[in-house]
Amino acid sequence: MKYRHRVLGFLCLLAAITYLDRIAISVAGPRIQESLQLNPQQWGWVVGIFTISYALF
Repeated sequence: MKYRHRVLGFLCLLAAITYLDRIAISVAGPRIQESLQLNPQQWGWVVGIFTISYALF
């Protein structure tokens, strides 16, 4: 198998993991809000920081 195919496979795997991670936080969001007693504005900050960290790394 060529090196570029391995790199492409690895990048596809990373894309799938990041997609699943974003889905997981959106599904778990209501439970997180409830358990930490966050109002919608506070939850917006949490999601915003999560999104910024995704953009940086």
